[in-house]
Amino acid sequence: MTEQKQIYRISGKTYTKEDLKTYANGKVKNASTPAWEKDIHRFILDWISPIEYLQVHTSGSTGLPKPIEIEKKYFEASAMASISFLDLKKRGISFLCLPTDFIAGKMMIVRSLVGGLDLHYTEPSSTPDMTGLDDIEFAGMIPMQVTKLLETDDGKNNLNKIQKLIIGGSFVPVSLEDKVKQLPNKIWSTFGMTETLTHIALRRLNGPEASDMYTPLPTVKISLDERGCAVINAEYIGVNDQVTNDLAQISSDGRFRILGRIDNIVMSGGLLLHPEIIEKKLHGFIDQEFFLAGLRDHELGERLVIFIEDPGEELSKKENNLMEAIHQRVTGYEIPKSIIFMEEFARTGNSKILRPVTVENYVAQFDETIEDEQES
Repeated sequence: MTEQKQIYRISGKTYTKEDLKTYANGKVKNASTPAWEKDIHRFILDWISPIEYLQVHTSGSTGLPKPIEIEKKYFEASAMASISFLDLKKRGISFLCLPTDFIAGKMMIVRSLVGGLDLHYTEPSSTPDMTGLDDIEFAGMIPMQVTKLLETDDGKNNLNKIQKLIIGGSFVPVSLEDKVKQLPNKIWSTFGMTETLTHIALRRLNGPEASDMYTPLPTVKISLDERGCAVINAEYIGVNDQVTNDLAQISSDGRFRILGRIDNIVMSGGLLLHPEIIEKKLHGFIDQEFFLAGLRDHELGERLVIFIEDPGEELSKKENNLMEAIHQRVTGYEIPKSIIFMEEFARTGNSKILRPVTVENYVAQFDETIEDEQES
């Protein structure tokens, strides 16, 4: 099919390239179009324009978000690799419920336009609105969205409408993984980053193919650097020796397991502690968001603590019971020295918890409290 005859599908309607340009321009210029929807159509206009590069921003999970330029041909190659791996069908409905500020939302649009999918979209929220959609071929969500939808019967029914769902943006908590195992559709956890145009590997979360190992997309090669962190090579998207901070184990067949991030490691009393590994043992009995981290300690170097997001201060009233429950699930050096309750964690624009910033916010608040006490 030539470029001139390319057909695009948006919300059940078909468009030629010129028709789509007119339609998207109209959406952008219409004062009544909400900002989030204008962002979608601005990106569509960029995609069908003659420019060869598109600018994207990193998520900000390991530093300040920064702009990078990537060739369109790599966007298309990434989209086609995912379409092939997931066996997405032309004219099938793709559902966009992620913001287009970051790469995940942009790639949902590209996959739809390149693969001939029928792109439907809704305002990004923790409980995406799927009104009027009964049979969704493909969707992408972050863990928080799936968690919220599973809290109600209507939400569960909506999730069941999706034939193939990818969950990305951050690692899937064990508690959520246990819940999605019961769902009838096909669900994957993704591994990737902005620089790799989202996922370069997927891990099935439910069904007979469920695994704790990620399967790289065809031609993707994963190796380890001297720290034990994953290094990505994916020539089809122009990625060569992309170093990550994700500690990994690689099997002989090329699949790999992620152990956690090296920048989250806690050195306590001469022991290397992997917070994410310990967190897996604690998931399932704390409903609120939580994570483990290290705080400076004059004896241990760092002491392991658990941060819990507790806006209603309900859990903090049961701190003793909570600590007893923690002792039943982890032992020895894996037991956090204390529980720290915070009203709100710091997050990126796509809701990923910023662990270092959250810890810094707590330390700054703690230091201010000490100074106030000394002055009074």
